[in-house]
Amino acid sequence: MNTVLVDRFGSWFAYFLSNFQYHWTWSEWEECIKLNKTDPNHPRPKFLKEVFLKLLWLTFYEKLRDVIPDEFETLLPVKPGYNHKFAEVTPDNQLQAKCAKALVESIKNKEGLEMMLGSLDPLPDGAMDGRELDTVYPEAKLEVVIQTILRVGCKSISHISVALNRFRDLIMSVMPNQDAKVCCLKITFSFFKNNHQLMCIMIEKFLNFQLIEPTCIVSWIFSPYMLPHFDRLYFMADARHDDIVLYKALRPSEGGARSEQDKVERTRRKRRR
Repeated sequence: MNTVLVDRFGSWFAYFLSNFQYHWTWSEWEECIKLNKTDPNHPRPKFLKEVFLKLLWLTFYEKLRDVIPDEFETLLPVKPGYNHKFAEVTPDNQLQAKCAKALVESIKNKEGLEMMLGSLDPLPDGAMDGRELDTVYPEAKLEVVIQTILRVGCKSISHISVALNRFRDLIMSVMPNQDAKVCCLKITFSFFKNNHQLMCIMIEKFLNFQLIEPTCIVSWIFSPYMLPHFDRLYFMADARHDDIVLYKALRPSEGGARSEQDKVERTRRKRRR
């Protein structure tokens, strides 16, 4: 079956289950449990996993776990949460974690932009591991800023909106070019590792606050970083959302180009007369 049709059917089936008290002849699907053990990539268990993942957009994880028969629990997705990289200090992230803590204190004290940027001074202005980047941007500083702001605002969607609006200048200070913006999306995806609904919302927020452009999302989606997610339906949701946004973004410029061409044609006609 066409992948788009599978995605649409999965969305419809999840919506159907949520509206009919999750009543279904689950016994007919028990074969999926056996197939999942022998071949996790088999279409049947994989489809059911995607349906359960879509159900998390419509209900809470605890509710889903309670209404689904116990034998299907192995097919449930990982509980949505956040992956704050600097929650625990390790030898690899010791310097970044120290700067992240200093940035949090600066935010709590409502200090200005220069003071907040000052807390990031110990970090390098290039790549974190010393490798060469196509375009120079402060990768380590960017990761600390994005991770910290998402941690501050992850209580709710409204908290995230307030945080992005309040610290927009700080984000733009460490995100000078398109490669940095693509890296921002990677960091955000890593933070919302098990919460794909919020990732889709974050893409919308980044666009609304003009932190990124639609072309950045295209570069991120088709980057090697996202290759392991190509066969997941939530990846299609991101790609389809980006396709719509990109079309809307390009349409005005195309219309402007057409109007300019029309003006040129009218001028030529007048000259011929």
